[in-house]
Amino acid sequence: MIKAVLFDYGGVLTKAGTKGSVEKSIAEYHKLKVDDISIEDLIDGIRRGQINTSTFFQKLAEKYPSDNPMTEESFVSRHREMSSQSTEVYALAEKLRQSGIRTGILSNVFEMNAVMLRKIGAYEGFNPVILSCEVKMAKPDLEIYKLAAEKLGVKPEEIIFVDDQEKCWPPAEELGMRVVKAVTPAQIAHDVKSIIREKNSILL
Repeated sequence: MIKAVLFDYGGVLTKAGTKGSVEKSIAEYHKLKVDDISIEDLIDGIRRGQINTSTFFQKLAEKYPSDNPMTEESFVSRHREMSSQSTEVYALAEKLRQSGIRTGILSNVFEMNAVMLRKIGAYEGFNPVILSCEVKMAKPDLEIYKLAAEKLGVKPEEIIFVDDQEKCWPPAEELGMRVVKAVTPAQIAHDVKSIIREKNSILL
């Protein structure tokens, strides 16, 4: 039986925040090609809460010098599209809760974006909300999936995990979670409902 559904945020609960979006934003700001942006170490550090926001932009300015360096304000303003929620997937989450199925969020996210999303209520209704910048771990670390299952209070095999990035699927599958590989809102809703119908014998 499925007792919980665990959602990624970017690329699932919103169309924005997909793979490469940070590099694309920085490239556009500095008028560079995306291939010229190589900051995986900085991205990994800030999403794990290992470096803070000010250090991130300081190191970014050192790497890409400019008379008008990117700031937290300019970065967040370029990521406002993350606040554009997928109505179909949010409606699915509400239906799940109404059916007694828990819904949680497991997201790799920068603290500055998490603050913005909390302000607009993007995480409301989901419990737990596990954010990489707060727990100092990030997908695809196996431990963050174990933490999610623990916080949900159910066995991994009782969880559907929904994520759009291929690298994030194997650890969930290793633990026994059912994985929905997110492509479109309609496909996400269809696949989650199909698994619920199969495992719980209910129609959403």
